Amino acid sequence: MADHLGMCRSEFVRRCRKKIGGRYSIRDIPRSNWACMFFSEGKCDIYPIRPIQCRTWPFWPENLTSDSTWSRTSKDCPGIGSGRSFSKDEILARMKDID
Repeated sequence: MADHLGMCRSEFVRRCRKKIGGRYSIRDIPRSNWACMFFSEGKCDIYPIRPIQCRTWPFWPENLTSDSTWSRTSKDCPGIGSGRSFSKDEILARMKDID
């Protein structure tokens, strides 16, 4: 991701927060309703090389617990409801990538 953004690794790591177990997670920006720091002007700046947490969104287990949770998620995800529909098997296959 650092190479894609044209920055050195240490600069990129400073822009992330360290998670338990030494794993890194992309920082959310509180002043913008907790949007991803790489989402700007209606697009993802790292889309071609986005991490698994992004590739599997919105098919995270917590978003699929009920119709109401999916509906709430759709208010924050402009891609829900546009594009093609996914079958249950396709969704389950994507969820396996999360583990």
